[in-house]
Amino acid sequence: AENAALTAILAFADPIERGPDVIGRITRLEPDAGIDSAAVRLLGAAATAVGAFDLSPGLLAASVDGLRAQGRLGLLAQALVSQAWAAVFLGNWTVATPAAQEAGRLARETAQPRWAAAADLAEAAVAALRGDHEAVDALTGEAERLLLPMSAHPTLAFAQVARGLAALGRGAHDDACEHLRRIFDPADVAYHPFVRCWVVGDLAEAAVRSGRSDEALALLDEFEPIAQKARSPLILLGLRHAWPLLADDGDAEALFQAGLSADLTAWPFYRGRLLLAFGSWLRRQRRVAESRTSLRAARECFDALGAIPWGDRAREEL
Repeated sequence: AENAALTAILAFADPIERGPDVIGRITRLEPDAGIDSAAVRLLGAAATAVGAFDLSPGLLAASVDGLRAQGRLGLLAQALVSQAWAAVFLGNWTVATPAAQEAGRLARETAQPRWAAAADLAEAAVAALRGDHEAVDALTGEAERLLLPMSAHPTLAFAQVARGLAALGRGAHDDACEHLRRIFDPADVAYHPFVRCWVVGDLAEAAVRSGRSDEALALLDEFEPIAQKARSPLILLGLRHAWPLLADDGDAEALFQAGLSADLTAWPFYRGRLLLAFGSWLRRQRRVAESRTSLRAARECFDALGAIPWGDRAREEL
């Protein structure tokens, strides 16, 4: 339990500098170490803090089961919020939605309004990825009404994540830029030093698609050394997605191939997006037959996940 607490402290205090150490500590953990469920929750939360969502599902599921069995409802609500957000980024939305809904109920019952808002915003993020824009507006608006009077400003970043993903999905790249930029602006109430790392690729894509390549390039130049230092899987994924979008035609294909050759088993939504971008690029190069292979794979990926607007975009390209 002490090691779990120390790992969590390192993760939340400095996820950039301490990221590799935190990831190493979690991967070295013995699966049958007999750690208390509350300590397992800390380890799962530490994995999310450093963007290693692929390490967190087993930890968070074990924590949720243990805390539920022990009737520790306050901590269970927090573990479910972490589980929901990890599942959002991993594309496991059949886990994310029920976890978020249960977390919201429990957090309200245990008088944890900030955690209730974080749960609602995880549900909003899934709605964004599924193309349910009315639910996104309702959930983010209600969360903001709850959070602003509490000065719980860091949690407001998650509202901008949901809005940014919704705008990206419907191809409203200017809107996506405006929503996501707020997470990166220290003067904004929605600024968050961790969460901005999770969506750097999304903001770069929105900037490129809205004709602001210089802004995207500056962003990637800033975050490349951060990614190399932190070794955060989610930052690296974002950069691998964004660099080929900015590249000259002579360099783009190699960058797309490098991104797709990485192990994306745990990240199906990001694989689908990279396939969609590569297929679109191939079509613009008049390599139509090759483009169809990538675009069909992207369509199948999005359809399996239930990412309706993204699947529709792949169909339009085909």
